[in-house]
Amino acid sequence: MELRNLITEQYELLLTDNNYNIPEDIEMEIEDQTGLYRDFCTDTEQYLDTQTEWIKFILDYPMEF
Repeated sequence: MELRNLITEQYELLLTDNNYNIPEDIEMEIEDQTGLYRDFCTDTEQYLDTQTEWIKFILDYPMEF
């Protein structure tokens, strides 16, 4: 699956299901491929509290993936 599609799918799941958590293997794949880690995004020095904030940040981030 293309990375952007995977990220978009995860974002939609987070928005529609309050109990959904991104599986650890998918979270690690997204981190590895984007370099944007959930706990701390060093490029922006912005701490992202939730998976939803993290995924939204990635979708809005100005890079191609």
